[in-house]
Amino acid sequence: MTRIPIIIDTDIGDDIDDALAIAFALGCPELELLGVTTVLGNTAARARIAAHLLQTAGAGSIPVHAGCGEPFRQTADTVKVPCQYLPGEMDRLPVADQHAVDFIIETALRSPEPITLLTIGPLTNVAVALLREPGLREKLLRIVMMGGAYYFHFVEWNVYCDPEAADIVFRSGTPITAVGLDVTKRCLMSHSQLDRLSPGDTPVTRLLLGLIDRWQADTGRKCPILHDALAVYGAINGGLLGFEREAVSVELSGIRTRGLTFNLTDRDREEQLVTAALELAGRSVVEVAKRVEAEQFVELFLDRVLSVH
Repeated sequence: MTRIPIIIDTDIGDDIDDALAIAFALGCPELELLGVTTVLGNTAARARIAAHLLQTAGAGSIPVHAGCGEPFRQTADTVKVPCQYLPGEMDRLPVADQHAVDFIIETALRSPEPITLLTIGPLTNVAVALLREPGLREKLLRIVMMGGAYYFHFVEWNVYCDPEAADIVFRSGTPITAVGLDVTKRCLMSHSQLDRLSPGDTPVTRLLLGLIDRWQADTGRKCPILHDALAVYGAINGGLLGFEREAVSVELSGIRTRGLTFNLTDRDREEQLVTAALELAGRSVVEVAKRVEAEQFVELFLDRVLSVH
């Protein structure tokens, strides 16, 4: 099997789905995880959470790099420690000196084959990398992102946290696969599915259950929604997701609409009209996930995570 080389860019530490997504990626033989980069807020603390997860999974050789803590035109708390940070266990973990943006650029340019950027957080690191290195786009197979909502009006968190970065990425001309709330919100784990993690009793499942406990205590929520893990699946090109080609734009103004992603593609129009829309409005043609076999995906997720030792 030819493995797909990927870098995961994440805001791990707040919602639990990032940690679950990384564990899922480690259990996917289709993927070769080249590194993890962190974004938004206290990126050093986020890097230590990711490094601890990788070490627990026996994948400590995979590098973790802290990235941009502040969005382009918004503020962020770069001091607050995410709820999933474990004092003592994570304090001793070193953070790589190289900035995440430099790691993304260097890894892509040196790779003998195009890599996939898997973004499961705000797009600040990726936007800065694309602006800093014009040749990066040619070295990317595609960007697979968890972000946006395309078939109903909702401002999704990853885009909301840095709309300017999202706009830069969408306009970059890089092939994009977007896995948004339209499909991810359907992948809610049930209590019985969550209970399946306990009998596994591996170091990884024990850590994940501990992180889930901290997330539950911090948020009051009980069962995770596998937003980010579904984006990992999107990088595999599996058959449980169905896509439509859309012309996507990001709203950068408005009191209630800033960060809104929307598409203007009329599927009854001919292809040249979509191209014209891009030229006139600066939009990007994106493969947008519209359908998901949610129950089958959650079962696949559990099987893969339970295989990680």
